[in-house]
Amino acid sequence: MRASLLCTVSAAILAASPAAIAQAVAQDPPPRRANVTQTGTSTTNQASSENTGASQTSTPVAAPAAARATVAVAVPPDTNDDLPEGLRPRGGGLTADEAAARAARGSFSVAAGRAGLRVAELQQSESGWAMLPTLSVSARYTRLSDITPGTLPFFNTPGCLMNLVQCQANPNSFVVNTVLQQPILNNITFRLSLTIPVTDIPFRLREFYVAAGHQAEARRLDLDVQRNTAALQGREAYYEYARAVGAVSASEAALVLTRRRREDIVQLRAAGMVAPAELFAVDSAIAAAELRVTQARNLLSLMELQLRQRLRMSPTDPIVLSEGLTDALSLPSESLASLVASALHSRPEIQSIERQVRALDAQQRATTAGLFPSVAIAGNVDVANPNQRIFPQREGEFVTTWDLSVQAQWTPNQLISGLTSNARIDAQRTQIQAQIAQLRDGLETEVRANYNALIGSQASITAARSALVAARETYRVRRERLSAGSSTQTDVADAETQLFNAQINLLNAYVDLRLSAARLRRAAGIVDPGARDAVTPR
Repeated sequence: MRASLLCTVSAAILAASPAAIAQAVAQDPPPRRANVTQTGTSTTNQASSENTGASQTSTPVAAPAAARATVAVAVPPDTNDDLPEGLRPRGGGLTADEAAARAARGSFSVAAGRAGLRVAELQQSESGWAMLPTLSVSARYTRLSDITPGTLPFFNTPGCLMNLVQCQANPNSFVVNTVLQQPILNNITFRLSLTIPVTDIPFRLREFYVAAGHQAEARRLDLDVQRNTAALQGREAYYEYARAVGAVSASEAALVLTRRRREDIVQLRAAGMVAPAELFAVDSAIAAAELRVTQARNLLSLMELQLRQRLRMSPTDPIVLSEGLTDALSLPSESLASLVASALHSRPEIQSIERQVRALDAQQRATTAGLFPSVAIAGNVDVANPNQRIFPQREGEFVTTWDLSVQAQWTPNQLISGLTSNARIDAQRTQIQAQIAQLRDGLETEVRANYNALIGSQASITAARSALVAARETYRVRRERLSAGSSTQTDVADAETQLFNAQINLLNAYVDLRLSAARLRRAAGIVDPGARDAVTPR
């Protein structure tokens, strides 16, 4: 029964996620004094009655978030002795800031966002080139089919006057069919054309360029979102890996204590002070502790894989933690209202959507301009052999001519399509504005939740420290009593469980504090240092 209870409690603690812990803290305000979690027949009251000569006073917990104006600027550094052995920092390893920067640089979503920004910038460039007048050059060769040229009859008056007798006798003989133009079968033409859309440039094409610029700015802000998200995910992976390392170390330490208890039971059994069944009970406890170690190691392997994936680390790269969970931690010093205002003003998600609304406004102005006739000026320069404008045509000679025209064009179709496009844009604007309002509500909730989680984590550290001190003293006293024969194995087993839970709770409190601080900065729109370092790829 004890082994089953121990296994159940340990698995629940190891499986607890930061979000679940933060949610529980936010829903249930921290007590005024730290208490040790009850895990068996022993409670904190029992521990207090046993700890004679070693009186421990609990430190009052900080006031709830509603009674505070700001969050503390920094958490003072503390000793790492209260944390499991495996979490002691080592030099030359990895810190959370470095993990965030590497995650932002290696994120596939950031790479996709960078490509999307490049696409938007090229589309804006295309819109800019579209405002230039259209200049075209063409060359054409035409081969005409053979034809019989047309003729015109002309009366030979001078010949008739010189021979009046014959002219009077046969006047038709003095009619001559004359070919005005011999056909030229080979035609070569070079044309230079320039078209200036006089009304489209300022009223339509310019607005499309402005819309493309807003879209490019939106993609740039989206890239900032992806960098910040990747950096936060890198931090979360780092701290979750540290949590898993601590859980393994704590589980292994608990297994050592359980095996030490078995040695005590063997000595007491040899002295005839305990029943033989006590060995079976302690062997069951050892099996449960070994299972807990296996589960913790399995969780560690998953967290390691997640960290390597986030940071794009090869399987052979060593992971050394150089950041202590009790090191000094800078926290936002603004009030809750200021953090909410910062989020509503600085979050790139809102700014990106606002740029999209501006792009829709520019597109609608361009579409509205398309409802009216468009005016364009077109000019052509032709160098042709023969030139069609020259009569008679001369073969073998290139002649240059030019023409200039002003054209106004309007079709009923563009009126119908333009009105439909304007209605579509209005619907899109309404949809996006609703998304902005929904996002604002969500951001305020996100900031408040992370703020409360941060306050709760600070209170949890205070409570967990007191609980760990009490659990250590309880374990010492009960083990001494077991050696003296005045306590049972059940009391020691409960003390071991209490000690393990206290270590895990303190570990979770320190990890949750750093996670809550990172998430609060992200929620308030404060750029993660790792995301800032990842702007320029290394």
